[in-house]
Amino acid sequence: QNREDVAEFLLIKHKTSIHTEDMDGISPLKMSTGGGQMMASNVCKMITDVTRKEGKKVRDAKQATKQICASCQKDLGKTGGKKCTACLSAVYCGRDCQIAHWNNGHRA
Repeated sequence: QNREDVAEFLLIKHKTSIHTEDMDGISPLKMSTGGGQMMASNVCKMITDVTRKEGKKVRDAKQATKQICASCQKDLGKTGGKKCTACLSAVYCGRDCQIAHWNNGHRA
């Protein structure tokens, strides 16, 4: 049974997540991983397109967020400072703040 129309209805028309299930409990992601004909169908292409768009939204939102130094709480603006290479979440305005934060207990 070809369910491409269901995937298109969910993904394109209603702009839902690839994990949204229809009334039968089947999501577009499950359709694409079901093997056989579905893997070669347009469902995989639709999922790839939706996933790329969702990823871009997340990346854009992260870039738009103001960054604050984890040590001195200085506003670093949207461009930010340097990320901690261990945890990748703490941001510092400079090396001095990074060392101070590490000495005060920041461990990745």
